[in-house]
Amino acid sequence: MTQLTGFRTDRLGAFIDKDPDATLDYSMDWSDWLAQGDALATQEWRVSTIAGDASPMSVTSSSLNGVTATTTAIVTGGTAGNTYTLTCKVTTDGGLTDERYFRIIAKNRSL
Repeated sequence: MTQLTGFRTDRLGAFIDKDPDATLDYSMDWSDWLAQGDALATQEWRVSTIAGDASPMSVTSSSLNGVTATTTAIVTGGTAGNTYTLTCKVTTDGGLTDERYFRIIAKNRSL
């Protein structure tokens, strides 16, 4: 089973806090899901939109590592108090597709 470092879970699934001023990377490990001999071919990240959001969260770049079967998104922005859903959809060389998500709660952090 995939390990989630820094994530918590509730009845809706996994979530993590992010400061609106932070730019952070989030990765998903697909190795447990891939069939033997298949590999990730494409990945697409998207973040939910919130109507009237003054500073929406966004994916600024993303990458796919075929060797480790991981996908990574660089995420920035967000408005404190809002909860966003970050979703990754992958397609394999064999034509299989899957989609997974987690929530990011924008929260001002201080020491």
